[in-house]
Amino acid sequence: MATPQNSSLEELITCFFDTVEELGQFLPIGAGNMTAPFRRLLDHEQHMTAVLTRNNQSRLVVDVLAERQTRSHYQREVLLRREADQVVVEYGMLQVDRNRLPAIVNDAIACADRPFGQLVQDLTLTSSVTVEQFWRIEVGAQIAVRTELGIGEVTFGRLVSIEIAGSSAVQALEILMPDQARVLASGAHPA
Repeated sequence: MATPQNSSLEELITCFFDTVEELGQFLPIGAGNMTAPFRRLLDHEQHMTAVLTRNNQSRLVVDVLAERQTRSHYQREVLLRREADQVVVEYGMLQVDRNRLPAIVNDAIACADRPFGQLVQDLTLTSSVTVEQFWRIEVGAQIAVRTELGIGEVTFGRLVSIEIAGSSAVQALEILMPDQARVLASGAHPA
């Protein structure tokens, strides 16, 4: 399966990789094409940090794998982990248009000491999340290496735009680990 053209997805991923396919095969889908647990975890307009914190009944910590900064943009590749046991719950990428945010917000983002959704909450920023596209993802080599998923394993994710104080300043790719759907479906939340 070849990944269909999506300039926003490609722009975000090629900040860190030569091709989208290094991460995996991305198939655009509607929310109805996901299993119910994945749909509940992805089909909303909330920050994933809040949703995954509730789903795991644990605070999340960010592990920054790579970051880039220019005068106009800040980008990072991350893993979100449960604080309690360091299990990876999400793989993601974030791109921030620094020109659209106040310096205090840019500085807090660049510190990379907490998940973006937690930062928004901590700074009591007015924000809104808009889903641009849901994705069915066959895991490629780069996600597999970073998350211990198997190449070809299927998971789901979303590409979102985030407005901060009325300015569309952030784009994020959020890919769930398959065990998140199992945790939600079973009701067996980790300690």
